[in-house]
Amino acid sequence: MTPQSRGLALAAITTGIASLILAIIFLFTPAGSVVYWLALAVGVIAVVLGIIALVKRQSRGLAFIGLIAGAITTLWALGTLIFALIFVGALAV
Repeated sequence: MTPQSRGLALAAITTGIASLILAIIFLFTPAGSVVYWLALAVGVIAVVLGIIALVKRQSRGLAFIGLIAGAITTLWALGTLIFALIFVGALAV
């Protein structure tokens, strides 16, 4: 496997870990909503890159870890958003 054949997988794991770090920063600091939205966006990018890397048969381990990390962050961010909207009362249930 050449170094070029794992570029997307490496990008997936990098963005996946970055999204987890941004989510932790949002949880434990008064950073504001910019970090929240950035974590959500980077998580979605990690999922997309992980899927593309798996389809192109690049490094499975890196792509899969990036995909999982991005998915965890994305699901957490969307769950937090839905919970906040319901708790605040913006969504009538």
